[in-house]
Order: sequence, then C-alpha cells, then structure tokens
Amino acid sequence: MSYEEYINLLNDIKTFDTNLEKLEILKKTPVNPNIKELLIPKIIDLIKYKLQKTISKIKDHLDELFDDINYLDLSLVNFKKETNYIIDLIDNPIINEKDQEELLKMVYNDTDKVYDILIKEADNIDRNGTISIVIKNNRIKWRQ
Repeated sequence: MSYEEYINLLNDIKTFDTNLEKLEILKKTPVNPNIKELLIPKIIDLIKYKLQKTISKIKDHLDELFDDINYLDLSLVNFKKETNYIIDLIDNPIINEKDQEELLKMVYNDTDKVYDILIKEADNIDRNGTISIVIKNNRIKWRQ
C-alpha cells in the first residue's frame, strides 16, 4: 500500500468505532520500510484519539448512566468493546514493541481510572450497591 492508502485507512478507522475489516487490513498488509517511520506517529495519534473519544462517551453522559441502569450496562459493554478494539489496534507490526508497551500501559491506566471514578460515584449515589455491581461486572479483565 502507498502512504496515501495508509492515511485513508487510518482515517476510516478513526471515523468508525470498531471497524474490524479495516483493522485486519492494517495488521495484515506488509509495510513498506520507506513509509513505516511516517506511519508510526499517525497510528499513535489515532490510538490516543480513539481512547479519548471512548472515555469521553462515558464521561459526557454520567448523569444518564446513573439514571438508567440498562443504559449504564449498554454503555459499559460498548466501552469494553471499543477499548479492546484500541488494544487490538496497538498490536500491529508497524508500531515497535517499546511503543506498544507504553500505549498499552496508557490504555490500562486511563481505563482503570474511568472504572474507579464510576465506582466511586456509584457508591455515593446508590447506597445498596446495585450500580456498583453493574460497573464491576462489566469491568475489563486485563490479559497482561
């Protein structure tokens, strides 16, 4: 693939939440060594953007999440799905191993902070712990 085709692919991945076909193309296509160094910062920026967008979806709807337990459950399932997609995006041959480890650490830390904030807020709102249980049941179990 040419550099332009890679940029278009990255833009498609950026546009859609979890496009598995585009992710597979990114992972399977051999990379021209001449453009690899140009692609690394683009992919890292994409990963950071997708992580922030995923976190913002939760953060921006906190009131609605705690008002409707079904909406909370659905949002957490989507959050988990999108976070796992980001982790799969990190695991590609273009990014070197050191950068992959740093990006994974960032995703793990930021995601754990989101869950911790949600649980803390749930404990303040719901004394019987129903909301907290839903959050804990939907928490990502890291495969480190």
